Amino acid sequence: MSEHHSPAPGWYDDPERALHLRWWDGAKWTTHTRAKQVAAEPVAATLPTTTGSTATIAEPTAAMPYGFSAPYSWSPSAPTSASVPPAPTVVDYAPERSLTGASWALACTPLVTVLAQAAAVLLTGFESTPFIWIVGAAVLPILWIIIWVRRDRITLYEWGHVRRAHWGWAFLGALGYLFARAIVVRRTTRAGWWPLLVNLGLTAVLVNVGLFTPALGVLRTIVF
Repeated sequence: MSEHHSPAPGWYDDPERALHLRWWDGAKWTTHTRAKQVAAEPVAATLPTTTGSTATIAEPTAAMPYGFSAPYSWSPSAPTSASVPPAPTVVDYAPERSLTGASWALACTPLVTVLAQAAAVLLTGFESTPFIWIVGAAVLPILWIIIWVRRDRITLYEWGHVRRAHWGWAFLGALGYLFARAIVVRRTTRAGWWPLLVNLGLTAVLVNVGLFTPALGVLRTIVF
């Protein structure tokens, strides 16, 4: 069937009944059907052909409207393969971004730990300071890691990273999570090492100048 013209009137395979023919009036199916290889109806219509000659097509008498509206794939000249859906196209998508704001926040965890330790030591010098404030200052780095690890995983998922470092790596601190994160992210983007390198650099500098100590050590000093 062409895009702009309907098939010529005639007997075509019935889209509803096998081994039967149904009359197509040029625009729609009618109610007239017959079995295949049956003698033609007595009334004939003469239709012009593309060559200029005439062709005789036996048509039913008193054509009645047919309520069933056949889809395009059931029209007489539609190819059989038109009803077969095309094969899906598989697209291999690779994320382009990997350096989230949360990853840079985790890279700065050594600085946050130093500030939290300084605050805890400072607060212990005042007798009127509530004990909960001292504990809060000491555990601030832990809360910092939990919050930004969660934020980092959400952002990576929004950017298309289906595989991400497990949140359990946060139990090893920001350094442990960033190490696992760099390995997983690098498999898809060939990047993601910078937050880990920054964290290692800050840790090395602070340890070298004697300012960086584990936050849990401060808690042991306060409690015991």
